[in-house]
Amino acid sequence: MKKLLLTVIASMLTVSLIGSGNEAVAAASTPKQVEVLLNTVKMKFPDAKPFQDGQGSVMVPIRFVSEALGAKVMYSKEGKVSKVGMVSTDHKVDMTIGQTSALFDGQKKDYGTQIILKQNRTFVPLRLVSEGLGQKVEWDKIGRWVWIGNKEFRSTDDKAFKLTQLSDFKALHKALNIIKT
Repeated sequence: MKKLLLTVIASMLTVSLIGSGNEAVAAASTPKQVEVLLNTVKMKFPDAKPFQDGQGSVMVPIRFVSEALGAKVMYSKEGKVSKVGMVSTDHKVDMTIGQTSALFDGQKKDYGTQIILKQNRTFVPLRLVSEGLGQKVEWDKIGRWVWIGNKEFRSTDDKAFKLTQLSDFKALHKALNIIKT
Protein backbone atom coordinates (compact mmCIF):
# COMPACT_ATOMS: atom_id res chain seq x y z
CA MET A 1 0.00 0.00 0.00
CA LYS A 2 2.77 2.39 1.00
CA LYS A 3 4.71 1.49 -2.12
CA LEU A 4 1.67 2.12 -4.33
CA LEU A 5 1.07 5.52 -2.72
CA LEU A 6 4.73 6.52 -3.20
CA THR A 7 4.60 5.42 -6.85
CA VAL A 8 1.46 7.49 -7.49
CA ILE A 9 2.98 10.58 -5.84
CA ALA A 10 6.25 10.16 -7.76
CA SER A 11 4.31 9.83 -11.03
CA MET A 12 2.30 12.99 -10.31
CA LEU A 13 5.48 14.93 -9.53
CA THR A 14 7.12 13.72 -12.73
CA VAL A 15 4.13 14.73 -14.84
CA SER A 16 3.94 18.18 -13.20
CA LEU A 17 7.67 18.76 -13.71
CA ILE A 18 7.47 17.78 -17.37
CA GLY A 19 4.49 20.08 -17.87
CA SER A 20 6.17 23.04 -16.19
CA GLY A 21 9.29 22.45 -18.29
CA ASN A 22 7.29 22.78 -21.49
CA GLU A 23 5.76 26.04 -20.26
CA ALA A 24 9.21 27.39 -19.42
CA VAL A 25 10.49 26.47 -22.89
CA ALA A 26 7.45 28.09 -24.51
CA ALA A 27 7.90 31.25 -22.43
CA ALA A 28 11.61 31.40 -23.26
CA SER A 29 10.99 31.06 -26.99
CA THR A 30 8.33 33.82 -27.04
CA PRO A 31 10.03 37.10 -27.96
CA LYS A 32 9.59 39.78 -25.35
CA GLN A 33 9.00 43.38 -26.23
CA VAL A 34 11.92 45.79 -26.06
CA GLU A 35 11.34 49.48 -25.33
CA VAL A 36 13.63 52.30 -26.46
CA LEU A 37 13.95 55.61 -24.64
CA LEU A 38 15.61 58.67 -26.15
CA ASN A 39 16.49 61.24 -23.49
CA THR A 40 13.98 59.52 -21.13
CA VAL A 41 11.11 59.72 -23.67
CA LYS A 42 9.73 56.43 -24.98
CA MET A 43 10.13 56.18 -28.75
CA LYS A 44 7.24 55.13 -30.95
CA PHE A 45 7.67 52.56 -33.69
CA PRO A 46 4.40 52.59 -35.66
CA ASP A 47 4.78 49.56 -37.91
CA ALA A 48 7.97 47.64 -37.13
CA LYS A 49 8.91 47.05 -33.48
CA PRO A 50 12.38 46.62 -31.98
CA PHE A 51 13.38 43.06 -31.07
CA GLN A 52 16.32 41.10 -29.73
CA ASP A 53 18.05 38.83 -32.22
CA GLY A 54 19.54 35.43 -31.43
CA GLN A 55 22.78 37.03 -30.21
CA GLY A 56 20.95 39.38 -27.83
CA SER A 57 21.45 42.54 -29.91
CA VAL A 58 18.51 44.95 -29.93
CA MET A 59 17.49 45.47 -33.55
CA VAL A 60 15.58 48.60 -34.58
CA PRO A 61 14.22 50.03 -37.82
CA ILE A 62 17.00 52.42 -38.83
CA ARG A 63 14.85 55.33 -40.01
CA PHE A 64 12.95 55.96 -36.75
CA VAL A 65 16.03 56.10 -34.53
CA SER A 66 18.29 57.90 -37.02
CA GLU A 67 15.81 60.68 -37.71
CA ALA A 68 15.06 61.05 -33.99
CA LEU A 69 18.81 61.60 -33.51
CA GLY A 70 18.87 64.25 -36.26
CA ALA A 71 20.37 62.18 -39.09
CA LYS A 72 19.25 61.61 -42.66
CA VAL A 73 18.96 58.04 -43.93
CA MET A 74 20.02 57.18 -47.48
CA TYR A 75 19.66 53.97 -49.45
CA SER A 76 21.52 52.78 -52.54
CA LYS A 77 21.95 49.62 -54.55
CA GLU A 78 25.06 48.61 -56.45
CA GLY A 79 24.28 45.45 -58.41
CA LYS A 80 22.92 42.97 -55.87
CA VAL A 81 24.43 44.83 -52.90
CA SER A 82 22.05 47.05 -50.89
CA LYS A 83 23.61 49.82 -48.82
CA VAL A 84 22.21 52.16 -46.19
CA GLY A 85 23.81 55.22 -44.68
CA MET A 86 23.20 57.85 -42.02
CA VAL A 87 24.52 61.38 -42.16
CA SER A 88 24.31 63.99 -39.41
CA THR A 89 26.14 67.28 -39.03
CA ASP A 90 28.96 65.52 -37.12
CA HIS A 91 28.95 61.89 -38.28
CA LYS A 92 28.61 59.61 -41.29
CA VAL A 93 27.86 55.88 -41.07
CA ASP A 94 27.85 53.53 -44.07
CA MET A 95 26.43 49.99 -43.84
CA THR A 96 25.80 47.08 -46.18
CA ILE A 97 22.74 44.88 -45.68
CA GLY A 98 23.81 41.37 -44.69
CA GLN A 99 27.12 42.57 -43.20
CA THR A 100 28.09 42.74 -39.51
CA SER A 101 30.38 45.76 -39.79
CA ALA A 102 29.94 49.43 -40.67
CA LEU A 103 32.12 52.42 -41.52
CA PHE A 104 31.94 55.13 -38.84
CA ASP A 105 33.43 58.35 -40.15
CA GLY A 106 35.70 56.18 -42.34
CA GLN A 107 36.70 53.72 -39.55
CA LYS A 108 35.49 50.11 -39.72
CA LYS A 109 33.69 48.72 -36.63
CA ASP A 110 32.22 45.24 -36.26
CA TYR A 111 29.02 44.66 -34.29
CA GLY A 112 28.70 40.90 -34.82
CA THR A 113 25.06 41.17 -35.85
CA GLN A 114 23.89 41.38 -39.44
CA ILE A 115 22.01 44.35 -40.81
CA ILE A 116 18.79 42.80 -42.14
CA LEU A 117 15.63 43.50 -44.12
CA LYS A 118 12.44 42.50 -42.28
CA GLN A 119 8.83 43.70 -42.65
CA ASN A 120 9.97 46.01 -45.50
CA ARG A 121 12.30 47.80 -43.04
CA THR A 122 16.05 47.86 -42.60
CA PHE A 123 16.86 46.66 -39.08
CA VAL A 124 20.23 47.47 -37.55
CA PRO A 125 21.72 46.96 -34.10
CA LEU A 126 20.56 49.91 -31.98
CA ARG A 127 24.06 50.36 -30.58
CA LEU A 128 25.41 50.78 -34.14
CA VAL A 129 22.95 53.60 -34.93
CA SER A 130 23.23 55.37 -31.59
CA GLU A 131 26.99 55.17 -31.13
CA GLY A 132 27.50 55.93 -34.82
CA LEU A 133 25.69 59.23 -34.26
CA GLY A 134 27.64 60.01 -31.09
CA GLN A 135 25.10 58.94 -28.45
CA LYS A 136 25.61 56.92 -25.28
CA VAL A 137 23.60 53.65 -25.06
CA GLU A 138 22.69 51.59 -21.97
CA TRP A 139 20.70 48.35 -21.67
CA ASP A 140 18.44 47.51 -18.72
CA LYS A 141 17.94 43.76 -19.07
CA ILE A 142 15.44 43.56 -16.18
CA GLY A 143 13.04 46.16 -17.57
CA ARG A 144 14.06 45.42 -21.20
CA TRP A 145 14.68 49.13 -21.85
CA VAL A 146 17.38 50.63 -24.02
CA TRP A 147 18.43 54.10 -22.93
CA ILE A 148 19.85 56.46 -25.56
CA GLY A 149 21.38 59.78 -24.54
CA ASN A 150 20.34 61.50 -21.32
CA LYS A 151 19.02 59.16 -18.63
CA GLU A 152 17.83 61.74 -16.09
CA PHE A 153 14.11 62.27 -15.58
CA ARG A 154 12.74 65.76 -15.14
CA SER A 155 11.92 66.87 -11.65
CA THR A 156 8.61 68.41 -10.62
CA ASP A 157 10.74 71.31 -9.36
CA ASP A 158 11.69 72.05 -12.98
CA LYS A 159 10.02 75.32 -14.06
CA ALA A 160 9.11 73.80 -17.44
CA PHE A 161 7.31 70.91 -15.75
CA LYS A 162 3.57 71.39 -16.19
CA LEU A 163 1.38 70.44 -13.25
CA THR A 164 -2.11 69.12 -13.92
CA GLN A 165 -5.03 70.30 -11.83
CA LEU A 166 -6.70 67.67 -9.66
CA SER A 167 -10.07 68.76 -11.05
CA ASP A 168 -9.01 67.43 -14.48
CA PHE A 169 -8.60 63.97 -12.98
CA LYS A 170 -11.93 64.19 -11.12
CA ALA A 171 -13.72 64.98 -14.40
CA LEU A 172 -11.98 62.06 -16.10
CA HIS A 173 -12.86 59.74 -13.22
CA LYS A 174 -16.51 60.82 -13.40
CA ALA A 175 -16.59 60.26 -17.19
CA LEU A 176 -15.07 56.77 -16.79
CA ASN A 177 -17.67 55.86 -14.17
CA ILE A 178 -20.45 56.93 -16.55
CA ILE A 179 -18.96 54.78 -19.34
CA LYS A 180 -18.73 51.72 -17.03
CA THR A 181 -22.43 51.82 -16.16
